[in-house]
Amino acid sequence: MNTHITLKVPTILRGAQNDVDETLASGQKSICLDFSLCNFITVEGLEWLETLLNKAKLAETEINLINVPPSIYKVFKVAHIDNTLMSLSSTASFAPSC
Repeated sequence: MNTHITLKVPTILRGAQNDVDETLASGQKSICLDFSLCNFITVEGLEWLETLLNKAKLAETEINLINVPPSIYKVFKVAHIDNTLMSLSSTASFAPSC
């Protein structure tokens, strides 16, 4: 098993949920979610992401969100996903794109 895996999030977040859930369940200890292609996120997607972060914390899996477009970053701020990431700072990180 790789020590680190990067998964591209498709245009709409819900398209990546199964891949990410399966990767987390497989015991992967470092998962990077690349949001460079994502341009829309639903409320269900935000709820799933928050659940994923909490599951990752319990599994001691590192989650990194990279290349987050400004429009998605604003949604994360409004939904307090950025605060959730900060509270899980030992197992998660957030790198918005400029």
